[in-house]
Amino acid sequence: METQKTNLNAHLMKTIIGLLFLMVAFSGKAQTAEELIGRWKYEDLYEKDNMKEKKIEYTDLMLSDMLFIFKAGSRFLSSGMGKVEEGVWTLEEKEIHFKPDHGKKSKLEIISYDQDHLTVRLGRESFILVREIR
Repeated sequence: METQKTNLNAHLMKTIIGLLFLMVAFSGKAQTAEELIGRWKYEDLYEKDNMKEKKIEYTDLMLSDMLFIFKAGSRFLSSGMGKVEEGVWTLEEKEIHFKPDHGKKSKLEIISYDQDHLTVRLGRESFILVREIR
C-alpha cells in the first residue's frame, strides 16, 4: 500500500512539473511576441569585421531606410529599398516569419534581443534593428 502511495505521489509530482514547464514555455513565447510589437528601424550591420569596406558601405546604404512595424493581431508593415509590404507575422522559436498579403514568404532569424535592440539575420546578412518608439 505504501509503495502505491509513493508511486502515485511521484507520478502526480511529475505531472505537475510537466504542466508548470508547459505553462512557462507558452507564456514566454507569448510575452516575447508581445515585446516585439512596435517600430523597429535599421541601425547598423552586425558582424561586419570580416566584410570589406565597400561591401559595408553598399549594404549600409541598401538597408538604411529599412523599417519593420510589428502590430498587435499579428499584422506587420515593412518598408525598405523603395518597397512597402503588409501582411501577417508570427514568432516561432527564434524566427520571425512573414507572410505578405502579396509576395513571397520570408523570415528573420533572431540572433539576440533586448527591449530596444533586435539583432537578426536575413539570408547571409546580419543587422541590428533599434526600437524607434517605445
